[in-house]
Amino acid sequence: MFIFFVLAASLQAVAHEKWAAVVDAGSSGCRVHLYAYDPCFKTIPKIRAAKEAVGRPKKVTPGLSSFAGNYMALVEYLSEIKSELEEKIAHHDVSLPDVEMYFLATGGVRLLPSDEQIRLVMAVEEILSSFGFRTIHVDRIEGKQEGLFAWVAANYLQGHFDDPDTNPKVGVIDFGGASIQVAFAPKETPAEHAQSVSIGGRDHLLYVYSYDGFGGFRAREKWLHASCEAPGNFDECRSHLVHVLKSANKDRPKTGLDGVYQPDLSGEFLGLEHLFEASKQGQIEYLSPEHLSEAGRRACLSDAESKALRLGSTSLCFDFAYFSALFFGEGPNSSFDGLGFSRSEKYLKPVDIIDGQNAVWPLGYLVFRLAGTVQTDKDYSHEKQ
Repeated sequence: MFIFFVLAASLQAVAHEKWAAVVDAGSSGCRVHLYAYDPCFKTIPKIRAAKEAVGRPKKVTPGLSSFAGNYMALVEYLSEIKSELEEKIAHHDVSLPDVEMYFLATGGVRLLPSDEQIRLVMAVEEILSSFGFRTIHVDRIEGKQEGLFAWVAANYLQGHFDDPDTNPKVGVIDFGGASIQVAFAPKETPAEHAQSVSIGGRDHLLYVYSYDGFGGFRAREKWLHASCEAPGNFDECRSHLVHVLKSANKDRPKTGLDGVYQPDLSGEFLGLEHLFEASKQGQIEYLSPEHLSEAGRRACLSDAESKALRLGSTSLCFDFAYFSALFFGEGPNSSFDGLGFSRSEKYLKPVDIIDGQNAVWPLGYLVFRLAGTVQTDKDYSHEKQ
């Protein structure tokens, strides 16, 4: 009898589940993240990634911004994204009319002229409307929202919102192709770029900033140097990148990057997206100056790295030098310390999966949409269905 009631309760919970697809329309491609959630909750929703969605979802390339002004090709592109989603939901008793679609454009689209951004978003919405989803929400999100949602995802997966006596302590560096997002809860109220939010009825004061144009692909386009191309020289490449980043700080040496105010970093940080992908290839467990130097020197002298560059794929030689310059600057007691990370070995950890789910901002977006409000910026939660 007990087993019957447990099974019945489980089936009832599944029956009440809703399904949401969150598309991360990034600078180099789109990834479809599929989630199931129980709409009946008190403070924090229970959200699970569909089994087939755990691990890095397939990237549909190229980036959405490539289709600005080419809306005939956009139909085929979005149809491929729909097919990718249909493969995921085929493993469940779900069809497209059961799925809420959230299509969110990020860094690549943000770099387009504003009128082109609007036309592209409207075109995407019109095409998706013909696919038969339960609901559709298409938008371009600001970099600071992307950083906020990444912070929410990381702390949600670690259970920091479940315990009323625990304050979320994990900061994030969300490293994309076009932009980098920094989000954390500082020890003191930030003088600039503060973000006050409420999640599950609890208030949090954050520092959130997005460095558009500093993501991996954009940085490589702007600052690739001969020493960064294998066979190259890691130390020369790093010195070149330190000089570029330091020069951008103008007359504000003790700040973050590009002369932007940033409070002192505090607590543990997780490196997401490209930070994880590159670190996995370089077999780096923690992002420290020593680990980056070791992996960077190997990559800069690697024959495989030379071949990768010729094929136009990611350059680990450049990436590790860039990470090192970005996070640690010139070094101890210098006038430029990059983002100012501690040189402690276990301070900045690249991650992909936490508690069986992808640590990605689309998950944080859904958590925030269901249980969050923002007090000083656009409210992305509770949109009417």
